[in-house]
Amino acid sequence: MNPTRSATRGLRHTWTIPLLLAVITMLGLLSALLGEQLGWKVVAWVALMVPVATSIWYARWKRT
Repeated sequence: MNPTRSATRGLRHTWTIPLLLAVITMLGLLSALLGEQLGWKVVAWVALMVPVATSIWYARWKRT
């Protein structure tokens, strides 16, 4: 196997979830700042709860 291909696969495996969580968090923050209607507030709450729920899930999973 090519070492470059292996390194790329390792980076993709390592950074996929953190980058996805960052994008979801940015979506939540922007919708909270820019949205005035209830729909935007719901999007903000849901989007900002995803990283919190992921952290709680990971902490519980890692403990067992």
